[in-house]
Amino acid sequence: MICETTEGLSSSSVRELDRIAAERYGVPRLLLMENAGRVAARAVHEVFERESWSAVWCIAGTSDNGGDACVVARHLHERSVPIFLSFLGDPGASRSEESRLQAGAACRAGLPWALDGHIAAADRRRELPSRTLIVDGIIGLGLSEAPRGVAGSWIESLCWHPSIALDLPSGLDADQGEAPGAVLPARRTVTFGAIKRGLTRGIGPKISGEILVADIGWPRRALEDAGPNLA
Repeated sequence: MICETTEGLSSSSVRELDRIAAERYGVPRLLLMENAGRVAARAVHEVFERESWSAVWCIAGTSDNGGDACVVARHLHERSVPIFLSFLGDPGASRSEESRLQAGAACRAGLPWALDGHIAAADRRRELPSRTLIVDGIIGLGLSEAPRGVAGSWIESLCWHPSIALDLPSGLDADQGEAPGAVLPARRTVTFGAIKRGLTRGIGPKISGEILVADIGWPRRALEDAGPNLA
């Protein structure tokens, strides 16, 4: 079920809904991630076909956003979309078990993937078809400071290219709509479960493009339980 909100939910409220869904109603985070990625894959596929792109390049960071990107890549591969998946860190060292499991499933699906954290974005671009659509799974909800290291350099390098963001454009603060450092503007943002507050504030509306809210399977009763505390 989608949480209907015009101002957007805070990152803490989103995490609380995930917790309630898992602990009270037996809907695990892995299933929520799978649902999110499946809906996002449909949205990406729609753009891919309508605009005649040559390929899709999913970029997976080390947070849950990277796990979402792995699900998108796997589902697009099953639809026979030319797909490439880049990991910006060791997929076996992702921050959550769910992301590690999704990375493993994507790697076993037979799609082309690479551990590209050490490769310059310019070098990777030369290896891909010219009309390649980017799926941004670099940071998402987990931003706490200006993007640094591999993630920061890739965000800066990809600003030139059309992208579809998963949950939030990477580099955008989920709560205030600010960009403390590099940010990757999106032509479309597939946000999960509810509009995030950062998409409605600050520069959020300007850099998020068309916003699609995906139903990831939060139980109705979980929304009712959390309702008084959602902010």
